[in-house]
Amino acid sequence: MIKKIAITSALLFSIFFLQAQYITDNIVAYYPFNGNAFDESGNGYDATVNGPVLVTDRFGNINSAYYFDGYDDFMKLPDEVRFQPLTSSTVCFWLKTMQNTRFDLFSQRIGNFKPSEHNFGITFNSSVYGLQYTHPNYNYENTTINNAPINTLLDGEWHSFAFVKDVDNSLMIVYMDNIKIVEESIIDVNYIVQGELIIGTDINNNVPFNGLLDEIRIYNHALSESEIYGLLTFSNEGYRINNESVNIYPNPSKGFITIDTELDIYSTEIINFTGKVMYKSVFSSLVNISDLPSGIYVLLLKDKNGITLQSQKIIKS
Repeated sequence: MIKKIAITSALLFSIFFLQAQYITDNIVAYYPFNGNAFDESGNGYDATVNGPVLVTDRFGNINSAYYFDGYDDFMKLPDEVRFQPLTSSTVCFWLKTMQNTRFDLFSQRIGNFKPSEHNFGITFNSSVYGLQYTHPNYNYENTTINNAPINTLLDGEWHSFAFVKDVDNSLMIVYMDNIKIVEESIIDVNYIVQGELIIGTDINNNVPFNGLLDEIRIYNHALSESEIYGLLTFSNEGYRINNESVNIYPNPSKGFITIDTELDIYSTEIINFTGKVMYKSVFSSLVNISDLPSGIYVLLLKDKNGITLQSQKIIKS
């Protein structure tokens, strides 16, 4: 029997309004990696894949994230997506790695002479130097700013990142797992954009990335802290909602939730917004969430092969 979702219509409206807003407003490119590297922002800036292979994402969805082998895998983005001078921007993505050596995740060559010697991008430089954002100064030399310890990154778990270049306030801000970890002053430069924007290594492939990457969003403005939180909390394309196949109630709940579905479910998982498993059990229509901290989670319903058949947002009140 087809049931109706127990979440109130007002809550559903607010969640999906936020989702649509954060995905579309001032976005240059959006790569959810849903079986390909197409840009789903509507701008048509599809990525070119050179080696990375599709794998299962943090929600258990197959062919929904890309694995980089740490040798020669990379992607190229169209020229229209390249970082621009004197322009605010935001780059958001999800990352999973245990690599403890330097890797360049986003790399773009710039400058008005010797373009091979000038770089603009995002670098992870192990626990020694931390998280780095490479930015040109007025002498067209590289100025590395925003060093931050990233020991917790090298744990083989999914982590979210947001890099915000705020030209109006001359700031570079970095968020990791919805927490602001860096805020530093910058002086932007009217540099000449010459090189390609590469994901997964530098232009000479000296510092390749080994790990998983998912859900890249690039904006041409600086997202606020509340927008970053809303984006990473609500706007996750891993949620595959099908109102006709599952009913969860009460939602929100302080204790037990009931799962009413006709799907052939084998197991149940509950994960938080970073992808950490908070609950796992053989399927039962009654699930106790009383021990979970208050917040927003994702309920995963899986078959015997571990494939996610259904995902639903749930709220522990």
